[in-house]
Amino acid sequence: TPTQLQNSPLTPLNVTLVGAGTTQITISAARVSSLSQPGRVLPVEIYYRLGAQNPDDLRWFVQLLRPEGYPAALLDTGPEDGYLPFSALPAGTELVERAGLLLPDNLPPGRYELIGGLYNPVQVGTPRLRAADGSDFVSIGYVVVQ
Repeated sequence: TPTQLQNSPLTPLNVTLVGAGTTQITISAARVSSLSQPGRVLPVEIYYRLGAQNPDDLRWFVQLLRPEGYPAALLDTGPEDGYLPFSALPAGTELVERAGLLLPDNLPPGRYELIGGLYNPVQVGTPRLRAADGSDFVSIGYVVVQ
């Protein structure tokens, strides 16, 4: 992911997410390639920081949304690609989640919004963490599929 994103700018976000029983998690920035192609892996980096150690093992979601608002591609993972529980992450340190979102072979050309966020898989209804404005995701940026 770092090599594939070396020419992509880091986009500042500074969005704090909270959920029932979780600590504040600030999504500080993200990096994604602005161009991709069907059938390719779209690399994504999400920079974040925990306000305190989190007791819950949260999960990441990343979705590439079609213009109609539903996912064209999606990814669900834990920290370090699922190799580390969220509850083991240190607080107050800048962390980076790296992911690769596989785009479908038949994805039509166009401009797609990339979103991401966190949810708690053990709570009833698997609620997503929310921003101060009530949204349950963070807009990471837009990707043009050629």
